[in-house]
Amino acid sequence: MADLTIQNLSDEDGGAITFASAAAGGDKFIWDSRAAIIIQNGDDSAHDVTVTAAYTSINDPTYGELTRSNIVLSVAAGAVAVIPPVNVAFRNAADSNKVALTYDGVTSLKVAVVRIQ
Repeated sequence: MADLTIQNLSDEDGGAITFASAAAGGDKFIWDSRAAIIIQNGDDSAHDVTVTAAYTSINDPTYGELTRSNIVLSVAAGAVAVIPPVNVAFRNAADSNKVALTYDGVTSLKVAVVRIQ
């Protein structure tokens, strides 16, 4: 898996985003409560992007057992999609607090992680 760097966007830099090619084995980035994931699909086919939940269940004293599923987003051919900031259930403490992304295919698929300042 490749490590992605969170890009800070502000009105000072014009909001330019640099995309990286999606890695066949997936990508990771250090969790940030304000980091959004942007996917650019230049392929002729739709692609699924999965954000893996690091913790799929917790036991809450008030609500009992709660479950969290992976986020799976289908990005249409030629489209750009945004996954808003993910909560702490997606932060893997055993992996330096990284969030894991996987893809059903990476042909012409690009990814960026951004934080708006």
